[in-house]
Amino acid sequence: MLIRHVKKERTEFDIHEWNGAVSAYVKPLTTFEALVFNDYARDFFDRGKSCEERFDAAFQAAKMVLIDENGAPLLTDDDAEAVKYADFAPIFRVFNAVLSETAKDDDVESAKKN
Repeated sequence: MLIRHVKKERTEFDIHEWNGAVSAYVKPLTTFEALVFNDYARDFFDRGKSCEERFDAAFQAAKMVLIDENGAPLLTDDDAEAVKYADFAPIFRVFNAVLSETAKDDDVESAKKN
């Protein structure tokens, strides 16, 4: 079986709450990355976890998918403390953006054609 890589484009991402001058993007995820992201999402929404554990899951998920205009990671571990006390809206939008991108019908159709 030959598996071809279908290259997806990055998605522009709005984080004006943190710093409107920054260009941010959500990178397309590989199958493995999507599985890791889903584990972070599960941990984030798990009310049985501590707030610290839930924040760490949210931060790791955002760090994993947010990139700058050059494709470099937008966040590093050094940003965790600042993000912890920043507006929550961008983190929530990260989850929505990634989860909505992982299963688009037109991506499936595109892959079938190639």
